[in-house]
Amino acid sequence: MPDFRMTASFRRVDEALLTLEGDVGRAENQQVATILAAMLDAGSRHVVVDVTAARPAGPELAAQLDDARKRLTARGGWLLVDPPGASGAPDDTAPDDRAVDDDGQLAELFSIYRRVTTPARGALRACGC
Repeated sequence: MPDFRMTASFRRVDEALLTLEGDVGRAENQQVATILAAMLDAGSRHVVVDVTAARPAGPELAAQLDDARKRLTARGGWLLVDPPGASGAPDDTAPDDRAVDDDGQLAELFSIYRRVTTPARGALRACGC
């Protein structure tokens, strides 16, 4: 059985979260590309990709994330990978707060994200799930 899980969620019409877990090979990369394209087509301008529990098997994931980042930047948005540097994509760092966070939404988004996911990750690791 493949060791891959992908979860996509939308906070608002222009904010999305994509969480990847497990081995990310060629087939899984196609799934990631499809979901990222759907997020952008649906109007997402701010995308967070959590790769904390992902294990990319090659450069394909970095290329997918870099392509999505370029598309989002062209429309005044951004893509943020958590943890920074984990995907191997260029510019895998947080965007300049002044350029993207006019009213503190980025800090709020990460606060909610951390509050919701951090305890669950610890519980899953503790039980070996």
